[in-house]
Amino acid sequence: MKLMKMLMLTLLASTITFYSCKESTKEEVKDATEAVTDDVKDQMEEAGDALKQEKDEIGKKLSETANNIENELTSLDEKISKASKKEKAKLEERREALKQDLDDINSDLKKVGEDIKDDWQGFKDGVAKKLEKAADDLKSE
Repeated sequence: MKLMKMLMLTLLASTITFYSCKESTKEEVKDATEAVTDDVKDQMEEAGDALKQEKDEIGKKLSETANNIENELTSLDEKISKASKKEKAKLEERREALKQDLDDINSDLKKVGEDIKDDWQGFKDGVAKKLEKAADDLKSE
């Protein structure tokens, strides 16, 4: 959005300057405006590519963590079926924590595929915290 505002302001300033100058100066302003427009377009494409790469990396981390949790849930189900009453309670509590982590991660995984227009940094920070919590929950026994 900042790049678009910058582009619009540049075009507005160029237009004003264009109409208040001599013919040779108008051509120079036109060329400069085109150069700025091209630079802004290139920067927007680069930013879009970087965002796509970042989204892909986050999606990969979320998918890997979801798979790890699903594997652990399967293992826990087997342990729960064989556990004593006392152990079952602990294992079921851990299972619920992991299930909640999985739900949160799957929700974020859906969001990564969507067009996130607001607060990308906040989304990334939230995902990082959830991944960290999931990793902690996977470590605990």
